[in-house]
Amino acid sequence: MASYSPELIQTMRAALDDVMTRIPVDQVTPAIKAQMAEFILKAAAEGQTSYDGLLASASGQIETILSMLT
Repeated sequence: MASYSPELIQTMRAALDDVMTRIPVDQVTPAIKAQMAEFILKAAAEGQTSYDGLLASASGQIETILSMLT
């Protein structure tokens, strides 16, 4: 299991909070949040550690996730 510094965890959490504000309120669910968190964790595991990079990784998946719901 990967180990992340407290600073990176805080950065990942901030990116998750931000990406969730980009999803229409009526489509926000715990499952969507979990999926966004997985995208951020995967990006971090692949070496992405910047807030902007983590946010971009998750943001780039919003349309895909939402299209699966419709």
